Amino acid sequence: MEGLVIRNLTKVYYDPYMGQHVVAVEDVSLTIGPGEFVAILGPSGCGKTTLLNMVAGFIPPTRGEILLNGRRITGPGPDRGVVFQSFALFPWKTVLDNVAFGLKMRGLPRAERERIAREYIALVGLEGFEHRYPHELSGGMQQRVGVARVLANDPELMLMDEPFASVDAQTRMSLQEELARIWELRHPTILFVTHDVEEAVFLANRVVILTHRPGRVRTILEVPLPRPRRWRDLLEDSTYKALVAHVFDLLRSPQEPARPVEKPAPIPHPPSRTGEPQRSWWRRFLGSRLGRALLVVMLGAGTWQGWLEYQARTKMPGFLERYRSPRGTVDLLVELPFPPERFHILTLQRFGRVSGTREHAVELRSVPLPRVREIARLYWVRGLLPLSEAPQIPP
Repeated sequence: MEGLVIRNLTKVYYDPYMGQHVVAVEDVSLTIGPGEFVAILGPSGCGKTTLLNMVAGFIPPTRGEILLNGRRITGPGPDRGVVFQSFALFPWKTVLDNVAFGLKMRGLPRAERERIAREYIALVGLEGFEHRYPHELSGGMQQRVGVARVLANDPELMLMDEPFASVDAQTRMSLQEELARIWELRHPTILFVTHDVEEAVFLANRVVILTHRPGRVRTILEVPLPRPRRWRDLLEDSTYKALVAHVFDLLRSPQEPARPVEKPAPIPHPPSRTGEPQRSWWRRFLGSRLGRALLVVMLGAGTWQGWLEYQARTKMPGFLERYRSPRGTVDLLVELPFPPERFHILTLQRFGRVSGTREHAVELRSVPLPRVREIARLYWVRGLLPLSEAPQIPP
């Protein structure tokens, strides 16, 4: 028996806003055997999804190791399949193509991958919908496609991150029964993250309860409920209700004091004039990668706007007031560095009436005088002339 082995797993983030390290998951050890269904349950923010992402290989652990059938996990791989909370389907692909996508990436022939895809589409109850697109399906049906896509690749471990959280209560119960039925038929190894106590007890063979952040394993409960499991049978079952109440008590009761663990030392900051090591929030923000990137974007945007304003002054004709009509408008010839296209004409129609085009210009009439500067700020406008002063086109 190998399965999934998690040993002394810890994940520490650095929070640039607070200027300190945050321990999300701490010293978690867990073993999941092949064909076992294990649910991870805990308060919001306790590190459940962080733990799942480390098992998936999306983020590296700070300390500890993760083994799947004896192989150390160092990144994403085809031996693990993830069903996300969002449906994560390709909107331009049909149900059949979505389910067969992983098989296609593995190089299977078209006939073989479609045969496997159809088998799992039938398994999740979507037979007859193979050629529908995701927007033609309900939320529950889209999530079934996501489950079928993972199962079709036959992963050694199936990871599910609150997959039924985005559907309504009745659909959620149907999907839970559907997943329980699939597990009874195929016995995939599943690590299931959820906030829902009743869902965890209904689906899993064991429930792992984490503490508040930093997330540590508080206890692991066996679920002695017989299978197959159906909601209509369990809602009044005394064993089920007692187990749900016990899990609720564990989640709400005060947790044991945490063992002190060695944490990375905070990054030292230069002392202030008074000798105290303090930094204001904006200094911490500008010292972060996000702050520096935002500063570069703001400087670039300001430089661009300043250059447009400078260019607008050079494009504006002098003494424009003398060409103003009694209605406060002017007629202009808008010069371009290239022949005008439909985009330029549609844009200029916002300022006045386009009466014609020339080889590299557009005739624009009845432009309100205050809006002339807006036209001059367009980067693709080379210059403006009063239409009465523009050279006439020979007949």
